[in-house]
Amino acid sequence: MKKNFLSIAIIAYTFSYCQIGVGKSMPTAMLDIQSKTNTATTKALEINNSGGTEVFAVFNNGDVEFKGALMPDNNPGISNQYLISKGSTLAPQWKTLDIPVGAKQIQEVFEIVSNGNSTNVPANTWRRISLNTINLASNVNIGTWNATANEFTVNKNGLYMITAGSAMFTNTTASDDSGKMRIYSGSSFFEYGALTIQCFPCSVVVYTDNSNGEIMVNLNAGDKIWIEAQNPVPWVLERAFMHIKYVEL
Repeated sequence: MKKNFLSIAIIAYTFSYCQIGVGKSMPTAMLDIQSKTNTATTKALEINNSGGTEVFAVFNNGDVEFKGALMPDNNPGISNQYLISKGSTLAPQWKTLDIPVGAKQIQEVFEIVSNGNSTNVPANTWRRISLNTINLASNVNIGTWNATANEFTVNKNGLYMITAGSAMFTNTTASDDSGKMRIYSGSSFFEYGALTIQCFPCSVVVYTDNSNGEIMVNLNAGDKIWIEAQNPVPWVLERAFMHIKYVEL
């Protein structure tokens, strides 16, 4: 009787304090499971219900498959709700979002900027603006950026919202400069006049022509997007940006 009790105690101790490996000789967790192979259908874990039907599986590539409802805090939510993260310390929560049926999603596609350069642009000359620092890389299915040509090529038909701005440093004391910026999209362009801003830190007061604009236009695959600027006096680029959003029609 004492021997049986001792055996039971040893088994209980083993399951309480030892690590168990399934498919692993050296487990690193209380329960450590390793897949046998690495094919697309290999499962590391499979759980079946009382009827023998699979209800949960974890595949070798990390995919998780389950049959049933997600139930944070025992709440399965209701139809058409969204599961919203509440950070690392709180359970996610089901929320009803007021999104009209059939509404199209606006996608942030691309953003690129420039901190300017020292290249002098002659007066009354339109110059395509060189942008060189990508803040948001483009989805190649929607469009691609050509750093040599300084243009964005549309790869997917749809509605594009283009926001751009440029600041032209004229190094002149004249406050009546009339610089302009154009947003090219497809076969047309939209032109925006400049607001003149004063350089207060300068030892001699000089002015910068600052242009900003936004358009929404329907484009087709192969269309190009770029920005250019012009000024009646010589200028250099102080800064510029272009931001693109997309809506599938």
